[in-house]
Amino acid sequence: MNSFGWYLLGIILLLDGMWALFGGKTSFKGKGWVHPSIDYSILMIILGSIFLIGTRLYFKNKQSITKYTICPNCKQTYNFKDLKDGKCPTCKDTNTIEIEQYYKDNPFKDEDEN
Repeated sequence: MNSFGWYLLGIILLLDGMWALFGGKTSFKGKGWVHPSIDYSILMIILGSIFLIGTRLYFKNKQSITKYTICPNCKQTYNFKDLKDGKCPTCKDTNTIEIEQYYKDNPFKDEDEN
């Protein structure tokens, strides 16, 4: 499930808990429409909040991880975790850039073409 699905689940749980807390009826399978207890309301609010916050943190960290980088000077590729402060070990003071960004800015050209 992508992030939208997890956010939607969190919002539904949160709204269900708030609805029940303010006296709304909730449908339970086999029981029909009932007034849930305060414990149910609090549990749904807590679970909805956990899903919203957890989804935000998980997908924020997942998108910000740089795995592979390339040095714009020497064109060597590296695993980002193997570098010290993102600097190229060959060129010393050159910052490496994400490999996807490098090829987006510098489209690959076939070296065999003359």
